[in-house]
Amino acid sequence: RFLGSFWKMSRRSHSDLPHLWSVDFLGERNAMYIRKVHIKNFRNFADCGIPLCEGLSVLIGENNVGKSNFLAALGLIFSADASQRTRQRTVEDFCIDVPWTDEPPEIRVACTLTGFNTDAEKSVVATWLTRNSQEALVTYVFRCSAKGRATYKKEGPVPIEEYEWTIFGGETETKGAFEFDQLQKIDLDSLGALRDAQNDLQPGARGNIGRVLRHFQTSDVQQQNITGA
Repeated sequence: RFLGSFWKMSRRSHSDLPHLWSVDFLGERNAMYIRKVHIKNFRNFADCGIPLCEGLSVLIGENNVGKSNFLAALGLIFSADASQRTRQRTVEDFCIDVPWTDEPPEIRVACTLTGFNTDAEKSVVATWLTRNSQEALVTYVFRCSAKGRATYKKEGPVPIEEYEWTIFGGETETKGAFEFDQLQKIDLDSLGALRDAQNDLQPGARGNIGRVLRHFQTSDVQQQNITGA
């Protein structure tokens, strides 16, 4: 499940994305969910922390502000279709707003999970726990290898052929192998874009968003608030 709060995408890449409005809880309680996503140096995200909470997450923004990039960042960790090849990134995936330094740039996506209450959920995150026993952390990093770092120059091109990715759980990266079989037990689903809110959110609408709202049994007032916004 991918759960969270309603918030608005922004072109600002160096600060947290602002919330657009808050709504009453929509979704299943007592289920594991993503509490925070921290994206660094990935496409239009220079360094952005995005807090989430229980409920249905909706990305709102104009074209080219980063909605798809946010989902792509999550997909680097949670996508069921992710593989060795798809997790390998290109030079175009680095954020152009990040200043170049003497150290080769890296892409980092960190997701904090919480709300794991069942034995099955606890077993999934057992090796990802942080100092806060109620939170687990999973991090994707795309970085230059030791060989590439030895020859890297700030003025030169990024030695993308020397880059490699890794995923680790917990606050500290360890040399042990990551448990990808556990990661595959977490489902991350997303729906298509909502193009016409007035029609797609009307009672009886057949679109995906309408079915989601009916599934969560949202009240008429909630739906009117969402439609009117």
